[in-house]
Amino acid sequence: MTRIEILSDEVASKIAAGEVVERPASVLKELIENSIDAGATRIDVEWDAGGMTRLSVRDDGAGIDRLDMPKTIIRHATSKIKTADDLFTIKTMGFRGEALASIASVSKFTILTQPPNSEGSKLQILSDYELLSPKISPWSGPNGTTVIMEDLFYNVPARLNFLRKSTSESAACLELIQNIALCNPGISFSAMSNGKYVLQAEKVALSDTESTLRARAKQIIEDVDQLLFIKDETSFGQVTGLISPPGLDRSTARNIYTFVNHRLVKDKILRFALQRGYHGHLLKGRHPVAVIQVLMDPSLVDVNAHPAKTEIRFQYPEDVQSLISIAIRTAIRNANWAAPQYGDSSSSSTAAVTSVGTDLEAPEEFRANSFKAPIAPTSRFTADSLGNDTLSSTSSDASSSNSPQAFSKDFDIATTSQATPWRKTTETKVSLKSYDGSSYGSQRVSQSYEDRRDTSSSPLWAAPSPKATTWKPGRELFEADKKVGAIPWGDLTYIGTFAKCYLIFEYQKKLLLADQHAFHERILFEKLSHDPKLLKTVQPLIIPEVYTLSPEEAASLEHNLSKLKNIGFDLKIWTNGTVEINALPSILVNSNKEALLAELSEKSWAHHDSMSSDISSEVLETIACHTAVRSGEDLTENGIRDLLSQASQVDFYHNCPHGRRVFRWFDEKDVGSWFDR
Repeated sequence: MTRIEILSDEVASKIAAGEVVERPASVLKELIENSIDAGATRIDVEWDAGGMTRLSVRDDGAGIDRLDMPKTIIRHATSKIKTADDLFTIKTMGFRGEALASIASVSKFTILTQPPNSEGSKLQILSDYELLSPKISPWSGPNGTTVIMEDLFYNVPARLNFLRKSTSESAACLELIQNIALCNPGISFSAMSNGKYVLQAEKVALSDTESTLRARAKQIIEDVDQLLFIKDETSFGQVTGLISPPGLDRSTARNIYTFVNHRLVKDKILRFALQRGYHGHLLKGRHPVAVIQVLMDPSLVDVNAHPAKTEIRFQYPEDVQSLISIAIRTAIRNANWAAPQYGDSSSSSTAAVTSVGTDLEAPEEFRANSFKAPIAPTSRFTADSLGNDTLSSTSSDASSSNSPQAFSKDFDIATTSQATPWRKTTETKVSLKSYDGSSYGSQRVSQSYEDRRDTSSSPLWAAPSPKATTWKPGRELFEADKKVGAIPWGDLTYIGTFAKCYLIFEYQKKLLLADQHAFHERILFEKLSHDPKLLKTVQPLIIPEVYTLSPEEAASLEHNLSKLKNIGFDLKIWTNGTVEINALPSILVNSNKEALLAELSEKSWAHHDSMSSDISSEVLETIACHTAVRSGEDLTENGIRDLLSQASQVDFYHNCPHGRRVFRWFDEKDVGSWFDR
């Protein structure tokens, strides 16, 4: 007796249905995609009990000719492709010819269709016996096609046990139609659940891509006005979309929508591209809001990689990732998402992200379009005002000097601050490192401004440095950063420091709080990313320092010993986990070396993002964090002045490399509400 049997068409159809039809939302996806392929401009969806008892999709597309009706429920019957070569140039949503046959095999199934200028027809299957000879009868109705599925899995009751409650299935259906509607703004969608509308999204056709995408997104998701528009194009494709700025994030990835050639996909390549683009801009465990649409040559993508067509293969995955990640990074760093609402004291900035604002003096074209690329920042600056009258008389002498004041990586402060109208005379001892690694002791020095000036020299910094000039309260005393939406450093009035961590400023009846460590950390990270040679200045240790790490940490450091040497570390690692430091980058001399080594051992040294540095961002983040001024350290006005000046010379400063927020704005109404005003 033969043991190998050829399965009947009925059994084969049910097996195929298990791959295509998982739940009502799977049916809905296939039917909507068929409607899109038919050229529909309107798609109306209805379901009851989450789609388990009834689900219908009605469109105004091309319809189905009566002669083709019997073929619609035959497996592998399709109008989308004809040869195997067509699989490499697929431009339609469907192409396998399995969906309708699979749905009809596990439900009671009806098709009503009316092609333009042709006879309409009706196909109905109410039992398994009718699959081979479905009933086809004349039908007359509006142009288009209506597909009705009832009693899903009535003939495979075991599959019903895998379905969730009707509310969960209904939510899945709604989420699916929202996703598809986002990437098809030229089609009107409506959805009705148990007789009530849950979605009504009329088609949108505006003059430009951004306006169209925003208008459609407003029909589907929240906080659209705060999202940033991205657009970029290479030889590998074009990416457009809306992304949330840092600070507007979610605890889950449910608000990430990714599409390729208008096809809804959930592909790991695209998700990883998002992670690369947001690297250093989101806290760990948080997820952005993102609508990403990638358009590319169909020959460069294989959509026949997953039964549900939700995963795809790219011919050039790294290039697609770079296209998306660079577009995201550029939008985040160029848009003025963290700027105050200039001139609008009534607007609220207590939300996680402020709406985009523009400079009052900016040209009209910048005020009209809040998402234009910023003007490059100026390369030279003079001093900025911190509201200190007592420095005016002495600083004018400094400004007459022919040699510009050197700009250090971070300020070197060993000073006694002078009395001001709002601060008592207090003696402050702070020792911070310059960029060449030199360290100034915590000694007390004269109170005169000449003695309190930053006298460090930083040969590694080739950028022009600001000259000291007369300080006047409330006046901008170094050339303004003209980047649209940039924080107006020169116009800020310094008020004080809270908890030795948060710097407090005032600007146009707005209150600005800044985290001094996160602020400085971002500045250092930006400078190191653009010029990693700043790590090349090495400080030999007269007496080697020895630390004991765990065997795993020591092994990781030993594995990356050559890379550590390239950035200035001279280490000896013993088998028992003992690490001997003979030299290290000068900027890290005063850091907590044991904690630094332990943290470096956990970081990835592979360069896998779009920053310009040859060192991985994770390593640079660690170095910047251990070099930056710490929370709890006292900063003098001169140090704060230097910090603000450095911010004027970097392109981005709104969140630290770990994704933490640096600034928060409060307007007068916000502060007044704290006191019930």
